[in-house]
Amino acid sequence: MSDSISWSEKLFLKINSQIGRHPWFDRFMRFGAHDALYFLTFLVLFWATGVLFINSPKELEIYLKLLITAGAFGFATSWIIAFISPRTRPIVQFPNSKELIIPLSTWKSFPSDHTIAAFTIVGVTWIIGGAPIWFLVVLFLLASWVATGRVYAGVHYPNDILGGLLIAILFSLTAPWLLVHITQPLYHIFNLLFI
Repeated sequence: MSDSISWSEKLFLKINSQIGRHPWFDRFMRFGAHDALYFLTFLVLFWATGVLFINSPKELEIYLKLLITAGAFGFATSWIIAFISPRTRPIVQFPNSKELIIPLSTWKSFPSDHTIAAFTIVGVTWIIGGAPIWFLVVLFLLASWVATGRVYAGVHYPNDILGGLLIAILFSLTAPWLLVHITQPLYHIFNLLFI
């Protein structure tokens, strides 16, 4: 193996070589890479509309606004990074690598948007409070399944996942400040225009 490739590429190739050895594990990781994010989102919305709304409709509104704020800033940052410094998916650099899912495009790999989405959901749910620790652990495990599944499925390098995780943490933690100073004033303008 060439020394000119990064640790992330070497790790990707090592993981990718496992595809096909255990079909049941391939199916498990494919579900994580492709479908677990929907399950994670469903669980969180079920909890939010069931628990937060019953406790306080205002709390549910704040939670949803925090999710939208953190998600919007996270995805905007992801796409700005991708346009400034594009990084193609592994299949472009390593045509013999295997993919368990076919991504919509091959031009953007870094950072992982699925990882941003999954860990933003976990981060904002933790910040809002009220969720039992076991539920947060389940959400974290699901988000980790999404992230590791993206590498195993052959559509991301490990450092794409780390980049997505850092962006999710950054905007989950700053979402309350961003909501007060940026997003909420935008909501106010939107209300003036349409209500």
